[in-house]
Amino acid sequence: MVDKKKEAIELIKKGLFEQVPTIYWKDRDIVKRAIKESMDGLQFADQSFQNDREIVLAAVKFHGWSFGYITNKEFLKDEEITFEALKSSDYSILETCDSSLLKNKQFMLKAIKVTSEALQFADEDLKKDPDIIKAALTASMVESKLTW
Repeated sequence: MVDKKKEAIELIKKGLFEQVPTIYWKDRDIVKRAIKESMDGLQFADQSFQNDREIVLAAVKFHGWSFGYITNKEFLKDEEITFEALKSSDYSILETCDSSLLKNKQFMLKAIKVTSEALQFADEDLKKDPDIIKAALTASMVESKLTW
């Protein structure tokens, strides 16, 4: 069994997730290794791990694009999971998150500090909020200085 587990890890290292036998996607160590290796790791994980907040949070910290593989809708409402995904990918993940986060002023202020592009996803009422506008302008100025 140990040799088979090592074989599964080697397949994961090579990105050959679909060749890993299903039984290994129920193994926490295998899943942890897979989410470290690639954004696709979460996609292949057993449903029990896709409902495991610790695993999902780790996945988006390693690869923000893993956010697209989240099957538990409650995690799409989770501020920490969404914010970590934003930090390790880009603003487009906000298309997938729950709309309640886009109405949440504190969340959007944090998101805009990461990238001014997050403003485009903010709720229409928030786009008029002076604090949101100021945060977006500040972030945009910082971003433009970084490109010079």
